[in-house]
Amino acid sequence: MKLTKQLEAEILDVYEAYWGSLLNVDMETYDAVLDNNFRLIGTTAEEVFYKKNEAIRFLKATADQVAGNIELRNRVIKMEPVDKLILITEESDAYALIDDVWTFYAKTRTSALAQKKNESWKFIQMHISFPDNRTEEGETIALEKVAKENIELRDAVKRRTMELEHKNKELEIEAALEKVRSRSLAMQQSGEIIEVVAIMFEKFRELNMQADGGVSIAIFNDESKDIDYWAANPDYISPTCFSTPYFDHPIINDLWTARDNGRRFLTNTYSFKEKNSWWNFVLKHTDLKNLPGDNKKMILESKSMTNVIAMSKNSAIVVATYLGKSFSEEQIEIVKRFETVFDQAYTRFLDLQKAEAQTREARIEAALERVRSRTMAMHKTNELLEAAELVSKELSALGVTSMNVSYAFVDEEEKNASYYSLNPVDGKSAPFPFIFPHTETKVMRSILSSWKKQEPF
Repeated sequence: MKLTKQLEAEILDVYEAYWGSLLNVDMETYDAVLDNNFRLIGTTAEEVFYKKNEAIRFLKATADQVAGNIELRNRVIKMEPVDKLILITEESDAYALIDDVWTFYAKTRTSALAQKKNESWKFIQMHISFPDNRTEEGETIALEKVAKENIELRDAVKRRTMELEHKNKELEIEAALEKVRSRSLAMQQSGEIIEVVAIMFEKFRELNMQADGGVSIAIFNDESKDIDYWAANPDYISPTCFSTPYFDHPIINDLWTARDNGRRFLTNTYSFKEKNSWWNFVLKHTDLKNLPGDNKKMILESKSMTNVIAMSKNSAIVVATYLGKSFSEEQIEIVKRFETVFDQAYTRFLDLQKAEAQTREARIEAALERVRSRTMAMHKTNELLEAAELVSKELSALGVTSMNVSYAFVDEEEKNASYYSLNPVDGKSAPFPFIFPHTETKVMRSILSSWKKQEPF
């Protein structure tokens, strides 16, 4: 049996369903993923079962001890085919909820055998154990040479040391997340989102994440299928925003497929050819064409690219590496947690964008009203010159700059048009309208044609 990426993802979903049903006491799912002849060797003397119904009875009996009180973290999962079976092995850290505090309990080891029956993957065997902390390196069994009290003391010291290490790491991660939260809440303008991205990259580096390829935020455009990226990597790119137009490519398609299917996490490694076909397009069609030459060379000459992507409804965090190394389970969990925090930042960003749009609409309406008032107050036709000057000033204040702004009045009988315009030299209204024939130039003929059709623009 060949273990393809699709098959691996399919089995991983069932494996995660098993653990989710066990730790949350979801009896229906637990029953669905186990074979009738399921066998379990657990961590306690009572956890030895040779039938599915025995395992189900035990879970029901211990539901109050398990549900919501145990978590697995820092999980490292591996799969390999064994004839027509799939062997799954996992090492992880078990945490227990004690006095409302998640406390490190022990290292765990799991092995499981999955078999496909009636088009569905079922678990036929599961073994769960904790390492024997009583043994020294090279020993299989602790003999009489180690006194009981020394074993207990060593075990306590080991557990406490590991617990402190985990707590320190957790504090470090939470401090990094809080820095991103704080900067997000402090945003006063939507454009400041790029500073949030820069802080995220800084914190990823402090947490020893593999982010040599940078950290970027992908924003999905459902209508065009384009993706906007906010990216940061101080080594070769300042915080910037660039848009990637949709084109048929595995990197783009994998991202959209995962998003459309509601997946919250995606990791893929792309070959030299796949990576370079994507980058050659991006370096040609986006602002990343301005990357320094040395960095373009590093990217294009690397053998592969691995992306780790944590997704929410409208955005995703993309962490890239060109080092040819896979991300650890701990690093993946950190990326997921940062996406949760950034999702809050993105909500703030959308709120600011909406407020800015409302403010700009109010400015536009105020400018229009000033022009309306001036035109309604006219008593002579030559006051149109002042109105044209006002229009130019209002457009300029709104960021619409041009060399000249004019009113044009068409006279079909005289076959010309009167232009009330600004003097491009000093920006003041001209002392009289300019008269242009209708048909002298292509531009004038185009204007006349549109005017006759009453086209608004």
